[in-house]
Amino acid sequence: MSANGKKFSFWEQTGIGGLSGIIEVCCTQPTVAVKNALQEARPIHFTPRFMYTGLVVNAASIAPITAVQFGANMALTPYFAGKDGTLSPVMKVATACSAGMISSLVSGPAELVMIQQQRFNTSLGGTFKSLVSQRGPAIMGKGLSLAAGRDGLYVGFVLGTCSVVTSQLQQSFGLSPSAAFTVGGLASGIGAAIMTHPFDTMKTKVQGNALEPNQASIPEVFRSIWKEGGLGGFYKGFIARGVRLTAAMFILNISKSKMEDALVAFKSDSKNTTGGESVRQVL
Repeated sequence: MSANGKKFSFWEQTGIGGLSGIIEVCCTQPTVAVKNALQEARPIHFTPRFMYTGLVVNAASIAPITAVQFGANMALTPYFAGKDGTLSPVMKVATACSAGMISSLVSGPAELVMIQQQRFNTSLGGTFKSLVSQRGPAIMGKGLSLAAGRDGLYVGFVLGTCSVVTSQLQQSFGLSPSAAFTVGGLASGIGAAIMTHPFDTMKTKVQGNALEPNQASIPEVFRSIWKEGGLGGFYKGFIARGVRLTAAMFILNISKSKMEDALVAFKSDSKNTTGGESVRQVL
């Protein structure tokens, strides 16, 4: 069941998630390029080629990632719901966090390829071939635990906290739906950025040296970052990523809501009208 009380199937939510992810990444890809460059201390070039290198693999990876997130969130709901079939605020966040951790099985390997592609400016196929040929198939799991921690927290904010805060603001303070959503989205976006950025910084470092002769473990990366910059070292690229996550909070939730409304309207029209005329009216 969606936030608006309408019921959707697993596949419907999966499709909505995939389309929402493509919209989000097309809008925010430049912030990903800047964030990765800052985290790896690489120069930034304000050119379309630099900003959108890796867009195809990122879009191709984000679509299944958000599809898995939305679909898994739907599939897990019955296991976290109460006897009445609804989710409490805490369980809504827990369900979303679990869905995020599941999605890291897709996001971790995809981002490994994207980071290497950005580092060496190689093709998607060439990057994947280099990784597997030099390090074996197991290399695709590099940084997976960090991706799971990051994605679990992130989706917890997107599909859990944002909705919970928005509802509470409406009920407790009488804010309008738009005002409550604005506050809830900003709070969730900033919260997600603060909580997940250290995971993302370490993951980028771990995956960034995937083809280096000396492989750095997660504890070694942690100590290296702390030694070089203390707590601030874990927040390199924070502004770029914070902007992206906050924007994504609105893009994903608005896209989800609009597509759910369109799907409800389509279903309603299909039930109440017949023939080709109804299809033309919906389109």
